[in-house]
Amino acid sequence: MKKRLLSMILILALACGLLPGTAAAAGAKPTGGMRGITVTEEGNALPNGNGIIGPTECVTGASYRWEYRDSTARWYELCMAVLDGTYANPNTADVMYAPARSRGTAMDYTFYIPGTYVLFVSVYDSEFSQYLAASSQVHITVEDGGANDLTRKVKTVAAANKGANAYETALNLHDWVLDHCVYDTTYTYYSAESLMLHGTGVCNSYARAYKLLLDECGIACRRVAGYAYGEPSAGHAWNAAKIGGKWYLFDLTWDDGSDNEYGRHFYFAVSDELMDLEHTPQNYSDGEDWPVCTALEDNWFVRQDKWKDLAPALYQEYMEKLAEGMHRFTLAAPNWGGQYQRVMTGTVSAFALGHTAWPYGTEGKTTTGTFTYHEETSTITGKHNGSGTLEIPAGMKQIGAGSFENAAANNVVIGAACRYIGPRAFSGMEIWELRVDAKSMTIDPAAFEGVENVYVIAAPDSTIAAYAAEHGWTVGDGKD
Repeated sequence: MKKRLLSMILILALACGLLPGTAAAAGAKPTGGMRGITVTEEGNALPNGNGIIGPTECVTGASYRWEYRDSTARWYELCMAVLDGTYANPNTADVMYAPARSRGTAMDYTFYIPGTYVLFVSVYDSEFSQYLAASSQVHITVEDGGANDLTRKVKTVAAANKGANAYETALNLHDWVLDHCVYDTTYTYYSAESLMLHGTGVCNSYARAYKLLLDECGIACRRVAGYAYGEPSAGHAWNAAKIGGKWYLFDLTWDDGSDNEYGRHFYFAVSDELMDLEHTPQNYSDGEDWPVCTALEDNWFVRQDKWKDLAPALYQEYMEKLAEGMHRFTLAAPNWGGQYQRVMTGTVSAFALGHTAWPYGTEGKTTTGTFTYHEETSTITGKHNGSGTLEIPAGMKQIGAGSFENAAANNVVIGAACRYIGPRAFSGMEIWELRVDAKSMTIDPAAFEGVENVYVIAAPDSTIAAYAAEHGWTVGDGKD
């Protein structure tokens, strides 16, 4: 028992910032916001029968006092933690912030959020400068006592930042948190009230505060407990929220800070695929189901059309090829930063390219596209989606003069039976992709009069491939 309690006390001391090793390495994104304490036994008492004296049933908004009685009269550390059940071990408490810690024989504390709390008392022997195995803890049940400072602040901030839709609201509150919080590099402040009322906190504070704000606005939100960089020792917390019927992930802590070279929205509404590159979720609070986050429609760079600024060289290359009349592309994706930066930029850019309506031709016609990011080659390949396919009947051997002149289709498929294409057969069409299965045929020089920049899918030794070479078209297998 003594060995187990000593381990608990050491964990508690680390969580409260009493021992070294809690700060993030210089230049690294901050972690360490999840400092769990295992509640080993409820209502421990010292061998001499002394222990914690104070209430075990409380309400929010009221101040309470607890005293610790011990005839040995050593030095004590009193620390209040919340038992919120988001850890794999349901008896694991999460440390609150500095006003929840007191040195001496008594502690005053005001609860701002209902729930189950644990008051720990660690005994310190100043003569030998070490924590002793003797310790006490007691569970405290806190009921909602009505409006309090935190509740009022959450309601005020949520009302002032509510947008026209869930996306705008989530964005406004995200930015409010970043504007009003300074990351606590001392790893002292852990709670939502530390951020909302004191303007500082670690990742737990960011995640808890954002959840309270989104909850107040009727937006489903979870606090995610886990770790970063694949290191279980790098405890971290972030959020999942539901916007427009789809779940997204948010890391406000990593979006904060003037030294964030990637901008303050780099982790706003991203997918599991992206977040999992640097985050490992362990538990989602306030919900039994595990949200699946696959969407990118409300990613900040997509929704705000800022992906062009995120990857300006890629966008410029795309626009140049578009001006040349091309409709199938291989683009150089950004190859800078760490893996998350590269994959996030490439994935978001490919998604945006495929979900942007680009004008073409006349009469105000637009089209979207299909684009894919390839991490191994740092490229994005894809094409514009044609506005229809003209498929020549499989058994047709001849396509007569003017047969499909000015037809409204961007894709044309010609079967293996075709042996002749007459003059102006496809003239005036906006053909983007031409597939020809026949290897040998006669093609009138004016068969595709006025048609430019066609991507031809055909055998490299076929008649249409030679025709394409003469007209400056591209020949491929359709897989690039």
